[in-house]
Amino acid sequence: MGTPNYDLARRLKDLDYAKLYGSEQIKADLAITLSKARHRLNMTQKQFADVLKSSQPYIAKLEGGAANPTIGTVGAMLAVVGLSLVTHTEPLLPSPVNSVPVLQQPTSSAPLSNLINLADYDAGASGEYTRAEHREVKTIEA
Repeated sequence: MGTPNYDLARRLKDLDYAKLYGSEQIKADLAITLSKARHRLNMTQKQFADVLKSSQPYIAKLEGGAANPTIGTVGAMLAVVGLSLVTHTEPLLPSPVNSVPVLQQPTSSAPLSNLINLADYDAGASGEYTRAEHREVKTIEA
């Protein structure tokens, strides 16, 4: 029986699973970030909603990971309360589990040069993958 990280690494070999996992993980991360921001401001969900000209149920959905706001909406919400979002990329799994190949060896005679390791790429906003360069992207605060 494998460890939870090993089991996750095995499941992430499936592209559809990896996409779903990434989508849900970012929503959970955003939910935690927004909740922490609100607590840092010492506001209730209602107070936060009032400042943002939003509703308390929407704030609850955001903090519960049930809402799927655009990046622009998140940036606008945080700017209204004087905050900015700082992002970076990191491996989904810690090493050495992270060294488990994302794609399994082909069962056909397809040349290995046709295979890619998705762990070496970042998904862009368009859903297309670009080569990851382990760089940190920060929002500049004025």
